[in-house]
Amino acid sequence: MQKLTITKIFKSDKDKNGNLLKTKDGRAYSKLAIKTKEYGDKWISGFLSFWNENWVEGQIVGANVEPNGDFLNLKKPDPVAELEVRVKELENQFAQFINQPQTDEKKSDNDVELPF
Repeated sequence: MQKLTITKIFKSDKDKNGNLLKTKDGRAYSKLAIKTKEYGDKWISGFLSFWNENWVEGQIVGANVEPNGDFLNLKKPDPVAELEVRVKELENQFAQFINQPQTDEKKSDNDVELPF
């Protein structure tokens, strides 16, 4: 997942000719296109959905960007993959914490020693 800063946003349910957007099997849909600080003047586009419908210019969002030929596609991040990254970060921070050298400072009566 990437952090993206939205500089421009476009939402529509119509094509360039004003016709409603429809999938190959006839279902209506809406599209979302954004420009970001990270990708400059390149548009990143995808389907408008519950996870991105409230995005606004200036907002920093998390999403996956996948190249597709000359285009950049916007994909919803995998929540399990996000959690894996966060857990690994916490594990690394915890490992650094417990590996800090011990000091001989006197502890106050309010200090609690952890069993690990």
